[in-house]
Amino acid sequence: MILQKSEFRLIDRGYKESIVLIPGWAFDYRIFNSLNLDFNYIVPVKFSPYGFIDDISDFLISNKLSRVSIFGWSMGAFIAAGFASKYPEKVQEIIFVSAKERYEKESIARIKNYIKKNKNGYLYKFYIECFSKKEEKMFDWFRKNLLKSYYENMELNLLLEGLDYLLVARIDYETLKDLKIKFIHGNEDRIVPVEEVLKIKNSLPDAEYEIIECAGHLPWILDVIPTPACHYNESCNLLK
Repeated sequence: MILQKSEFRLIDRGYKESIVLIPGWAFDYRIFNSLNLDFNYIVPVKFSPYGFIDDISDFLISNKLSRVSIFGWSMGAFIAAGFASKYPEKVQEIIFVSAKERYEKESIARIKNYIKKNKNGYLYKFYIECFSKKEEKMFDWFRKNLLKSYYENMELNLLLEGLDYLLVARIDYETLKDLKIKFIHGNEDRIVPVEEVLKIKNSLPDAEYEIIECAGHLPWILDVIPTPACHYNESCNLLK
């Protein structure tokens, strides 16, 4: 199997510090278009979980960036953890979003079978589940802006490559304990239930934890079209 090399783009937004945005499975960097953080952005315009850690390290060196923050979402959380484990001196802060300790092999095997039979059918179901039941307007935004492009551009071999990565992906807590870490999770995440972050809290009790009310697997998406009944960035009592 020939693995795709990750390639990056630095988006200068006028800030002093930069953050690497790492997407989840079956998404690309465009899912972060609505994200508004006080950083310059480094995004993977070509993306593979394999080799990503060294590819981004080389990019930082070539752009004379000694330290950056990392925003790892879903599958990207494992990659972020791997980068921090190998290059802790290059990490300012890590933001883990919708993270879990590991994925179950049986679940990954089922997904591989589904997408081999009907890629677009499974992706549509998966994308719907990434949004909570209160995020219909946010899913409409996704459907109008990205869904068609994702159907056309998410190649089967790259989707399978990502699933193979998830089969063995783990978070090494010991290598993260001395770093500045924040976890963000939607309390209505149907892909990675909020209980998963409680398991992580037991291993990294000194990290910061924030639960986003009404949010699904993409908790920053509420900032695009706020839902009146929800309170963006308000922590619930679950992790207190």
